[in-house]
Amino acid sequence: MKKLLFAVLCLGMSLAASAQAYNNSIGIRGGLVNGLNYKTFISSGTALEFVLDPAAGGFEFSAIYEKQQNGALGTTALDWYYGAGAAIGFYNGPRYGEPLDGDDAIGFAAVGLVGLEFPLKEIPVVFSGDIGPAINLTPYGYFYFNAGLSIRYYW
Repeated sequence: MKKLLFAVLCLGMSLAASAQAYNNSIGIRGGLVNGLNYKTFISSGTALEFVLDPAAGGFEFSAIYEKQQNGALGTTALDWYYGAGAAIGFYNGPRYGEPLDGDDAIGFAAVGLVGLEFPLKEIPVVFSGDIGPAINLTPYGYFYFNAGLSIRYYW
């Protein structure tokens, strides 16, 4: 009986170690798109991530729907995620070296990403890094790759 109880406890602890580490997180992101970063889980393994990026005398807002799973690179300490979303920007200056026609411009983009996430267990901090394709639809149509690193406080 003691062996059975011990086995059940070990199984329960291993399942808890691979469970989602948090529900919400907020922090900063650095990369081609940088700024404030917020992530919230809407169900187990499904999250929404938002980035508010000061850009070209204005700002850009991105919203990404993500799927997240534990066990990246063969370890339960890392999660991997992938997703797709959209961005809208309000600019009053050159964006990525491109001159704007007139004083103001509104931009739209489709974005995708794949990344790794490392939530610390001892303190409520999560590190993540991702890369993905993006296509600017307006004011200029062009394709590029976006990459970034984030550090967020979670609860």
